[in-house]
Amino acid sequence: MYHCGAGVGALAILTNGNFYPCTSFSYAKNSGDDLVIGNVVGGINEDALLNFRNKIAIDLSDCLGCDFLKKCFYYCPADNFRVTGSMSEIPYSICELNKVVIAETDLFLADLYKTDNEIFWKKYGRRTA
Repeated sequence: MYHCGAGVGALAILTNGNFYPCTSFSYAKNSGDDLVIGNVVGGINEDALLNFRNKIAIDLSDCLGCDFLKKCFYYCPADNFRVTGSMSEIPYSICELNKVVIAETDLFLADLYKTDNEIFWKKYGRRTA
């Protein structure tokens, strides 16, 4: 599962001419040349790009029982890499933080819905029933 545009719709070009999947990976510690997906001379290295995409495919098997899975917005493989050393492993701390943010946001939006808040309805459309 892909959650972001790194290596799909994003590209970072450094002053040395190297291409990285996104700006966050261009300065990732210990990344070396493993994250270079091409350069201005040779263009995109398709093998390197495919290898990168395979590394960022997040395995959600640990998340399947989570009540927040459908609302989870965590998607940054660069942050995963910085914290866990793996692009596809979501850090426990980020997971727990997202659960709190999602729960609090749900409560806040429920309050806006109940109070017939005009800003809410401008954003999400007026209820018809």
